[in-house]
Amino acid sequence: MKEKQQTAKRGKKNLPSTTLLEGGSDADDKTVSTGVTTRGAAMKKNLKNEFLQTLSVPELKTKETAPLEGTHLEEKAFLKENKICETIISKVEDLLVNIRVKNEKTQAIDHKYLLTETDDLLKDKKTKTKSEKMYERYQKKWLEYAKGKKFKNFKSTDDVDCILVDFFHLMAMMYAPSTLYVIYSCVNSWFIDKHGYKLDVCLRVNKYLKQTTSTYVTKKSKVLTATQVDYLLKYSTQSSNHEDTLMGVCTALQYYGLLRISDTLKVTVGDVEVCEETGNVKVLFEHARKRKNAGFTFYIPKDYKLLFKKYMGELQPFASPDGQFLKNFSVTEYVRLRGTGYKKISKMINRACKVLDIPVDGYTGHCLRRSAATNLADRGVSFVNLKRHGQWKSDSVVEGYTANSEPLRMERLSKSLSSCSRDTKK
Repeated sequence: MKEKQQTAKRGKKNLPSTTLLEGGSDADDKTVSTGVTTRGAAMKKNLKNEFLQTLSVPELKTKETAPLEGTHLEEKAFLKENKICETIISKVEDLLVNIRVKNEKTQAIDHKYLLTETDDLLKDKKTKTKSEKMYERYQKKWLEYAKGKKFKNFKSTDDVDCILVDFFHLMAMMYAPSTLYVIYSCVNSWFIDKHGYKLDVCLRVNKYLKQTTSTYVTKKSKVLTATQVDYLLKYSTQSSNHEDTLMGVCTALQYYGLLRISDTLKVTVGDVEVCEETGNVKVLFEHARKRKNAGFTFYIPKDYKLLFKKYMGELQPFASPDGQFLKNFSVTEYVRLRGTGYKKISKMINRACKVLDIPVDGYTGHCLRRSAATNLADRGVSFVNLKRHGQWKSDSVVEGYTANSEPLRMERLSKSLSSCSRDTKK
């Protein structure tokens, strides 16, 4: 028993102390190196030296002693202490890597460690798109509702039809009528994947959705005239404010390219080119949009050539052609470094309304895309050209712009006047 107590005391002395972690003195090394008699103490000494090597501390000079055979209890205690030491070492290694990364003093072993950590994260967490997250969210709501009602008979379409009417009645009290069809699409996808049939066979729920959304009128953003857009771009060209310059470039891209806000963020530095011969700004857009396409090219008039030259002169001299084109201006570095975010572009319409001296109410981030489509339809652009430029999938959206366009209104007016004049002659 006395021998066990002595070995335990010696083991406690050999634990790594704070002085050793900070690079202790030679006297401390001598105290540690004495009295190593058991197998557990010898292994702890080796672990301690490995631990100190990770801290870039010189290896301790200890006397080599032959390990003695320990009892079963000593081996058990050693295994427990070994696990504790491994946990402490791994935690400290993580901490040291993070500190070196922050101080930009990484070592070769750190890069290998970070790469393995990144690979593990990519395997565990796959990046999901915005639509995938939306589908999961609404499908989860449906499954929770079915579970709350203890509904399990998904093969019977009549029973499914009845419970779906109750489910969408609850959703109608929480969401707008336009969102109900989005939820319907998500739930329909779940039934196709899990049970192999569409919800078209559920007549009652389809009738309920039609009745609920029949009186709903979607809210559309107000539009700007071509004169207002021209004034806004010329103001941005003459302004010395860097935020106005960014606003003008965003306005030109959205208006002349009929781009959504998410599309403008995809434009890279290599996509934009100022043509010296014609003076126009050429934008090659070959990025994926809501509808798959091979890409298209659009031009911005030469009147705004100086605006783009001024903006591109504020970019980094060696900016990557694959980097984001829209960037915020850094006051300290006096160049455009960080990419502009979605929220900032969506709020630029408020700044534009302030410049134009018009109320902000009714104008949204989708305003410039709607303004461009409306103005093109009023100028008599063909149906096919407008649909191709706006990248709309359905004809009904394009008809919403062309049906009330100026050429068609004038055509109806001229035809009605000619008919009235014929009637008066008779």
